[in-house]
Amino acid sequence: MALDFQVKVDRTAADYQQDFDELRPAGYRPITLSVYQGGSLYAAVWLRRSGPDWSGLHNVSAARFQTAFDSNVAAGYHPVILSVSGSSSSAIFAAVFEQRAGGPPLTRFGLSTADMQSLHQQAQSNGWIMTSGAIYGDAANPLYAGIWPPNDSRVAWNAEGIFDDRDEYQGRFNAQVTGFARPAFVTLSDYGRYLSIFTDDTLGPFVAFHGLSFSDLSGAVERYKQLGFIPVSLQGGGSGSGLRYAVVFAGQVQPLDRQFTVTAPVYMPAIDDAAQTILAGSGIRGMSAAVVDGTRLVYAAGYTLAEPGYPVLLPTTMFRLASVSKTVTALAIQQLIANRTIHLNDTLQSILQLLPPPGRSIDPGFAALTFQEVLEFHSGLAGGNPADSDVQAAFGIGLPVTGWEVASLAASNPLADPTKEMAYSNLAYFLLGLVVSKAQQLPFIDAIRQTIFDPLGIKRIRLASPLLATTYPDEARYHRLALFLSGGEQRAGLLLRNSVMTNDQPLVPFVYGDRNLWNEDASGGLSITTVDFARLLAALNAWDNPIITRNSLSSMLKLAADNYSAHASAAHRFAGYGFDSMTRDPMGRFTGFKSGYLFTSQSGLWFTLDGTSLILNLNGTSVDCSPIQNAVFGIDWSKTPDLFPAFA
Repeated sequence: MALDFQVKVDRTAADYQQDFDELRPAGYRPITLSVYQGGSLYAAVWLRRSGPDWSGLHNVSAARFQTAFDSNVAAGYHPVILSVSGSSSSAIFAAVFEQRAGGPPLTRFGLSTADMQSLHQQAQSNGWIMTSGAIYGDAANPLYAGIWPPNDSRVAWNAEGIFDDRDEYQGRFNAQVTGFARPAFVTLSDYGRYLSIFTDDTLGPFVAFHGLSFSDLSGAVERYKQLGFIPVSLQGGGSGSGLRYAVVFAGQVQPLDRQFTVTAPVYMPAIDDAAQTILAGSGIRGMSAAVVDGTRLVYAAGYTLAEPGYPVLLPTTMFRLASVSKTVTALAIQQLIANRTIHLNDTLQSILQLLPPPGRSIDPGFAALTFQEVLEFHSGLAGGNPADSDVQAAFGIGLPVTGWEVASLAASNPLADPTKEMAYSNLAYFLLGLVVSKAQQLPFIDAIRQTIFDPLGIKRIRLASPLLATTYPDEARYHRLALFLSGGEQRAGLLLRNSVMTNDQPLVPFVYGDRNLWNEDASGGLSITTVDFARLLAALNAWDNPIITRNSLSSMLKLAADNYSAHASAAHRFAGYGFDSMTRDPMGRFTGFKSGYLFTSQSGLWFTLDGTSLILNLNGTSVDCSPIQNAVFGIDWSKTPDLFPAFA
């Protein structure tokens, strides 16, 4: 059914009052409201729809707004729209209040840039969401206003763009939209600066414009109205002949509801219900799971909790493995040990033969590092690779930098911890990947295809793409939901960063170009399907598998279990050899765990040699996977048929 709405632009205060007096009794209410040109003009979109009782005000000073705010809140009305225009000394306010239960949302005005930046982080950490705002004052001393209600729907959002010029906003828009977000609200000041709010929910198809003249806006409104679109955000700004508008059109005003879908050859209610619980509780949209019992695939499913039109996740959807990639790297290193290409007490540098950047030398501590120290996280190496900017500076080169340049700089840096206390290191496993590459004279991905995946008939394995432009259509979408801060807390946010893949370094969605995953291939940069990783696990349970002998595999797992056991009192302990933990029971059975976390994706491997193993891949993070673990390991799989034939 077509929406019944009216668009009113360039209305004086008297005009807006007339609109209010005529449209409110007819069942219309403003869904977006803007005061601009120093407070002399108004724009609003009036939608006829039912809803809670509401009140409005316009053409008032800061003091009168505060008085009205206090009286509305006392009567149970909450601010839902807030717009401000004009100088700091004579700002004009307009607002809409709705009758709602509970306490009022955080509402502030007269905020400085520093105040806004601080409040943005505070809101993210406290579970609030910015829904309306304004930028006013003057360009030298901008002021801000906004409304931050509780984020009950746990929508990921971002409002870091508070003082963008037109081109900066366009760059922000491009990055956010390609990262699966939408502009929920875009306003501009009288001096042409933009404030924007992006969210990762959806209204379905949308179209957005900014910098429009009055005639361009009028034409767009008529054109998109014919297509069934309504302006869900319409704001004016600029001054005089530079008066401009920002508008977002969509087919509806309320976000689409998410729907749960299971895609599997067979269904297991206990597991499927657990998966739905995980997705609903975390706010992420999808995951894929596979269960191996011995050499059989006994369960595989893709789970989607997303809006209509979202790509359904399958057991054969490709996912970034994140740090579970290290398990593959450790197997590749064990193959080299088994064929005596390398030995545990050999040094990495004896194989890599890295050359330092100009004017530097290989660090003696690095030169002495052995494979055993690196595999067991006793290397003293830094946790991550050197920054791309540091590699650039060391070699005097452009972007992107290569993995060998990254390694060469790392080799010339002093060890982060000369005492070599146990500490997790992505850099350590990245360097191990270069060893595999050097030993086989192939890029890492081709080397592991040749020695691990091709012999098992696994074709769905590749490098994770760091760029949206080179992402494959069968790859999961990755959503920027949470970021761990230094204090251990989390905050949601559609984060943007500068690209390290091109010299112009445009803004890009978090983990879509701000880090070069091609230079993290062996430490966290592989993509695979859960059923194909399950095929690898099943092969490890087969005594006659073509990639590694039982003796060699047991030797690696024993070293991991011994390393884990020997450091039981360590503040942070890891088994190494591709696992976070590894134990061996009195019957000699090895059980290990490996987690993966890449800020926008999460993975988990629960492995028992000759027993039941689970691999999970998720396209979001900060997920408690225990419900599905409990379900999987509470089932007797002994009589379940093999599902591998269903996934050729």
